[in-house]
Amino acid sequence: MTEIIINKEHHFSVEANTVNKKITVDANIFDGDIVEVKPNLFHIIQDSLCYNVEIIKANADNTLVTMKINGIVFEAEIKDFYASFLKKYNIFIPATKHSANLVSPMYGLLGKILVEKGQKVEKGDPLVVIEAMKMENVIKAEETKRVQEIKIKAGENVEKNQVLIIFETENTL
Repeated sequence: MTEIIINKEHHFSVEANTVNKKITVDANIFDGDIVEVKPNLFHIIQDSLCYNVEIIKANADNTLVTMKINGIVFEAEIKDFYASFLKKYNIFIPATKHSANLVSPMYGLLGKILVEKGQKVEKGDPLVVIEAMKMENVIKAEETKRVQEIKIKAGENVEKNQVLIIFETENTL
């Protein structure tokens, strides 16, 4: 179950079941239709009402999202999941090069974690090894950073764009 908070005041519980492709909002089954018009732009029909939803921006792990619904801007905070609701509809705003997160560039198996919490890494240092298509892919640091948190364990499957490592911000190095 996921909690979504809109404009810091409206709370919703959302559950997305990928098996039967049903979405439940506050224990009510969503009986509408969601169509991706183009990347980050969606058309939603629910109870004979139409909504145009545009994802304007999101942080790197999609837990803070700014969206426009029928021309009105909303801020959404998404808690307690790894962006499963957004990921279900392939909503992802890529992180900038100077992001505080390392996201997986591919689907695969996390073979090795080559760093530990608190470790300072330099540009080009290997961070993790992802096994995909019978190949080991070494993911390297793009700049000097310090590891704040490791979000996954070796041997676990990873999704494309999944946050693997959170780095401290630059001013804390």
